Amino acid sequence: MPPRPFFINGPLRYLRWFSYEHPAYFWSLVIGAAGPVAMVTVPPIRRLVGDEDAPPIPPSYPSTCVLGCSVAEVVERLCHWPSVLGA
Repeated sequence: MPPRPFFINGPLRYLRWFSYEHPAYFWSLVIGAAGPVAMVTVPPIRRLVGDEDAPPIPPSYPSTCVLGCSVAEVVERLCHWPSVLGA
């Protein structure tokens, strides 16, 4: 077995050795490094291709219940949902 290479002397040779000797650690580092790289590179590529961001969800989603509804009224409406739909 050849001696372990030093990272400073030859980074590519060291990475090759590391991938053979410790494949789980090597691929964990590769996948872990891909996350921050993707955060920087993916949004400009998306905009370049023409993909747009989704519109923001409104903070007050339309509801059939007024803010003063009691829990019993909400349960009643959920249990009898065909009557709410007009069926």
